[in-house]
Amino acid sequence: MSSPLDAQVLVALGLGVVAVAARPTWRIVRYPVTAVHELGHVLVAVLLGGRVPRVRLWRDTSGVTTWRTTQTGRLRAALIAVAGHAAPPAVGAACAWALAVDEVRVALVGLTVLVGVITLAIRNVWGLAVCAGLAVLCWLGWSRGPDAGAVLVAASAAVLCVGGVRATAEELVTNRSGGSSDTQVAGRALHIPAAVVGTALLLWALGCTSFATWHLAVAA
Repeated sequence: MSSPLDAQVLVALGLGVVAVAARPTWRIVRYPVTAVHELGHVLVAVLLGGRVPRVRLWRDTSGVTTWRTTQTGRLRAALIAVAGHAAPPAVGAACAWALAVDEVRVALVGLTVLVGVITLAIRNVWGLAVCAGLAVLCWLGWSRGPDAGAVLVAASAAVLCVGGVRATAEELVTNRSGGSSDTQVAGRALHIPAAVVGTALLLWALGCTSFATWHLAVAA
């Protein structure tokens, strides 16, 4: 590979952004965004002493993580709830950083581990099918040489960063009173409006995307 950001990597970045922006392709690329979203819930729940009996990914690109903990606390519940929306842009920004500093293999290792962890937590057939597809993409990134790996990491960075922004914005717009979205669960736990939580998460996603864009621009 001639440089961290050669032509095919730039194309992959652009196609990832377009895929998120266009409604027909968004329904496809949202699956990895949802998988990383649910993984965020899983990791934070476990780190805070909880157990995660099951994770499910559905055909409509939504997902659900069931977690339990013997310890109570509003802050604990809020952190687990917001971890979902926080995870995709964070992982996307990490992929962009790795791409910018020419550490594609590090990013591939990270993505492969994340796919493995979420696969172990999945408890429905459709979710396993989604994870199998993601595993195939990781295998292609490993087996087809450094150029293919860089393309996969670039596409992952674009889809997870921009997809994280879109998913959070959509939840902000569609929240209804008495609902059970992540921002509403966190808002009730902290006794603040869900819109405040959603706005904070949107700013986080935009910040991660800006971080990714800056590093890629410098590398270019």
